[in-house]
Amino acid sequence: MQAQNSKKIAFVALGCPKNAVEGESITAMLVELGYITTDNINSADIVIIHTCSFIEDAKTESAQWITSVCEQKKQNQKIFVSGCLVQSEKEKLLNRFPKVDGFVGTGQLGRIAELVSDSKKLKNKLLVGAPGGLLETSLERPISWALPSAYLRVSEGCNHKCSFCIIPKLRGKYKSRTIESLVKEASGLARRGVKEIILIGQDTTAYGKDIYGMFALSKLIQEISKIKNIRWIRVLYAFPNSVTPELLNEIADNKKVCKYIDIPLQHICSRVLKSSRLAAGRLEMFQV
Repeated sequence: MQAQNSKKIAFVALGCPKNAVEGESITAMLVELGYITTDNINSADIVIIHTCSFIEDAKTESAQWITSVCEQKKQNQKIFVSGCLVQSEKEKLLNRFPKVDGFVGTGQLGRIAELVSDSKKLKNKLLVGAPGGLLETSLERPISWALPSAYLRVSEGCNHKCSFCIIPKLRGKYKSRTIESLVKEASGLARRGVKEIILIGQDTTAYGKDIYGMFALSKLIQEISKIKNIRWIRVLYAFPNSVTPELLNEIADNKKVCKYIDIPLQHICSRVLKSSRLAAGRLEMFQV
């Protein structure tokens, strides 16, 4: 059911491709309610800034965006801040950015539409609970980048306890989507002209372990490669100790899979892994 008086919403997604995909899902929810999207922040009735705080530079960029939009805030314009910065900073943001009308943490992203529709009904303009994310919706998300490539988010969160990483605190435990759900979304993207699917997650190679009891990325790739109009499949954010022989064979043998694997350089060094509280796992496959 659409809103009777449609308002314009400008959505700013900061940070990684995972954040961008999540932002598209949020936008789809709002469009379903009758809101109109715009790239012009000055003409928007509502501005949503979807933040990142993975590293210090990302936190700084998020804060700069919030400050800039607040400084230009028009009368009757509403500003909302969502995502990782809210999850990490919580109450600190209330005093720091008094012109913001509402803050939404990662585990409450499904309530953004509720907050935007009538923020006055909420007693507290800070919605922060357990960490999480908006992993999928039943709505077709708009694609915010140029075809023919599109990102496909296979999972949310992470179970590793790396000494340098805040992701588990921001996004919670690892959670996979089903193969059926991902194939359905990939098929929909293909119908819209997408030729290349880029698989992403906090730890993409751990896909499926939580719901299937085994690493299932190779199986997912097999199913997506059956989609006629998909020509290329890429895998980003790989983690050595969840790279299986089955996955390597799939990458090698499947003509649609790009022949490289995206792994951070530090994973070739046992000393770095140990100091980072990371198990070496299948490190021997990648040592040079």
